Amino acid sequence: MAAHAQRAGPAWDDVEQDDDDIYEDSDDGADSPDEGDGAVDEFDVSAVPIFTSGGVRRLFVVEKTLRCVSSYRPSFEYLGRVVELGAAASPDSGRVLEAGLTLSLRYEPPSPKFTAKCPGSASYRLKVSRGEEFLYSTRGLNKRVVVSGVAKAVVWGNLELGF
Repeated sequence: MAAHAQRAGPAWDDVEQDDDDIYEDSDDGADSPDEGDGAVDEFDVSAVPIFTSGGVRRLFVVEKTLRCVSSYRPSFEYLGRVVELGAAASPDSGRVLEAGLTLSLRYEPPSPKFTAKCPGSASYRLKVSRGEEFLYSTRGLNKRVVVSGVAKAVVWGNLELGF
């Protein structure tokens, strides 16, 4: 059964540690940014298909942690690749869709407008770039985060990270 992880400020209120099944209780009914929950999409997120959707699993495989800041405004920056997984595929056997990407996740205190438009979303800014080339940014991720130490994976709504 899942146990709650240590809390480190407002951004970690719904973090769940789950060493058995990374999908257990991962859907609390809140939509993710690419399902029209009102999150602010600044660029076309289909340009780099990073989110799992429509029965197609996509995983951002972290190759290197560039930055990890724990504070009132946590932020993470990873270098990696996006792979598309088959039914029983492992991250190493998935088809590589994009490589050399930087994924940045940064907590931004929610404004009243964001809170009203995206009540089911945590106020995180997700930014994807390739080197100096900015690809897209979106704000608002699912409030529930499921962490699997066994699978070395994080499922955050439709965003899946493999370490």
